[in-house]
Amino acid sequence: MHGAVRRVAPGKPLRYAVISHHHSDHMGGLRRFAAEGATIWLPEERIVFQGDLFYYDASRPFPPSGRGTMNGFFARWLGEHGLKPRAVYGVHSDPAGPELLALAAR
Repeated sequence: MHGAVRRVAPGKPLRYAVISHHHSDHMGGLRRFAAEGATIWLPEERIVFQGDLFYYDASRPFPPSGRGTMNGFFARWLGEHGLKPRAVYGVHSDPAGPELLALAAR
């Protein structure tokens, strides 16, 4: 990914990188971006963007069937690492706030 970005925007600084989830095809080049000074999370905004770690569908019961274990793991991981996002945005889900993280972490 790093090389592709450099080909598209040569000489331009990359200031932010957002990880959607833990698969290698979504994190390629992350170490190099970080080494060049890119901010990896959005700390001041307290936003987490993820792909396969937390699922929420506002039109259905929470947690979604079969997703409770992963949702709980992710919510606890955030807490254990001192991360208190005001919003979790997902590739596969609706935005979720702290109240749903707290519910999932139980």
